Amino acid sequence: MKARARLAEKQASEAEAILSTYRWFDLAETIHNELTVVNERDRYAGTIDRVGYRRKLKEPKRPFVIDLKCVALVSEATRLQVTGYAHALDHGVGPARTHGRESLQLRGDGTYRLRQYHDAMDFYDWAAVVRVAHFKLNAGMAQLEN
Repeated sequence: MKARARLAEKQASEAEAILSTYRWFDLAETIHNELTVVNERDRYAGTIDRVGYRRKLKEPKRPFVIDLKCVALVSEATRLQVTGYAHALDHGVGPARTHGRESLQLRGDGTYRLRQYHDAMDFYDWAAVVRVAHFKLNAGMAQLEN
């Protein structure tokens, strides 16, 4: 009996998580799902989870890049990840300024946490990380995984 009650509780929690996610996406208009971007100049690529516009904002047509996270703790490196995505969308010209940068943590209890990244220095941190990665690859200190 206890096992059935726990299963029913878990299913209700998962259903609430799904509903919570739908509530959040009701506030956004997605224009791209799983968009692969390539920055040939800086030699990196990635797949953006979502690109879209936020409804009910002062600037509703300002596009944003969002990375979905289904983890207990969102890494600080996420801000650099979404900066790289925004930079690639901006065609690799200077700091990414036209795209908002966000991560959406989807929690198992049905809640979510939105993080917005506004630090203009993130671009320079991102560029440094990419440069160090290329240095290590060229020097034989690292290898790309398949």
